[in-house]
Amino acid sequence: MNSDSLFFFGNVFLGLFAFSLQVTALAVSDATYIPDLVCTGIWGGAFLIMFASLLKTRMLSCKTIKALAVYSMLIGFTLIGLHAWSISSYSDFIDFCEFFLFNNEIGLCGRVAIDSLLICSGSLIVILNVFIASKASSMVKLLA
Repeated sequence: MNSDSLFFFGNVFLGLFAFSLQVTALAVSDATYIPDLVCTGIWGGAFLIMFASLLKTRMLSCKTIKALAVYSMLIGFTLIGLHAWSISSYSDFIDFCEFFLFNNEIGLCGRVAIDSLLICSGSLIVILNVFIASKASSMVKLLA
């Protein structure tokens, strides 16, 4: 498997992962929690999947690949920032999270897990797209 395929499958996987985690977060918070209302995982995941499909066609210019990779990194940073802020808002209760319910449906421990996974997803999105931006020139289809 070459690096282009790894980049394609990586962005698809991370896009689907962020999308599904965000849908789960929305379902358990009854769409009333501010970091969930932004829906970064949903629109960001959809963007990552579309970017991956454009990478697969190899019809993008080097400059376009770099620009889309930077935008993908911004999505990753947004996921990290929003969900780190979310964790910091209830950080005093994490030590005994099993005693708290989040919106009467999921325990605070479950919410910590969802937010932590979204932070990890954002970190992996940033790392992967740094590599995509650095390898952009080798991903361009030569039309000679």
